[in-house]
Amino acid sequence: MTKNSLENGDLKILVLCEDLKSFRDYLKKYLKEINYIPSHTSSAKNYILIKTINCHKIIIEIRKANGTQALCILDEAKLEKDNYDQIFMEFDFDGNKQNAIDKRKAYKEVMEQILPAKIKTIHFYFCFETWLFLHFGEGEGRKFNSSDEIKKEINTKLTKLNIPPYDKSEFKQQTFDFFYNKLNIAIQMAKNINKNNKKEGIGLLDFFDYIYNVEKDLKDKKIEETR
Repeated sequence: MTKNSLENGDLKILVLCEDLKSFRDYLKKYLKEINYIPSHTSSAKNYILIKTINCHKIIIEIRKANGTQALCILDEAKLEKDNYDQIFMEFDFDGNKQNAIDKRKAYKEVMEQILPAKIKTIHFYFCFETWLFLHFGEGEGRKFNSSDEIKKEINTKLTKLNIPPYDKSEFKQQTFDFFYNKLNIAIQMAKNINKNNKKEGIGLLDFFDYIYNVEKDLKDKKIEETR
């Protein structure tokens, strides 16, 4: 945590999203599962969740970025970096072939620029659905042509398990519960992919690790204070 966060007692985290569809719904539901409470100040564009640990608030704001290109999202993140303790910017490589090539090129530029800044990426090799597919214990080494192709295969598997289909516009709770219960499988699969493909992998693990470590620091701080 930064000196600023300790002095003020609160830790502020911003997640800038390329879009406000399935990924934001997934992230909202995940944070609620680990006891983050939605703020009454949330809006359609800015969704805020708060968790209090030993009198310290962790405030996570999930916001739609003004642009969809990685470098545009990075520029927005840089403008906000003094207002937050940590910023995560979310994007993927989805789209037609030329667009995907452009995004990979932009990704390389983004990674070169964020190193000295307090900005991290949440990126998905190809698309967010790639991450969901890992929850089935599959996906490593698989090649897909579009997010719709992955979505179709995901829903085929969900239907066989009598689970409501995954829909980008509405992440049903029962569908999310399935993915949440398989989270450890997806994390291990993502670690394998990142180990074997360091340039283009799954960047969501950085977010999980950051939240875990922040919460652990606050809990450990309380233990130190009581000694």
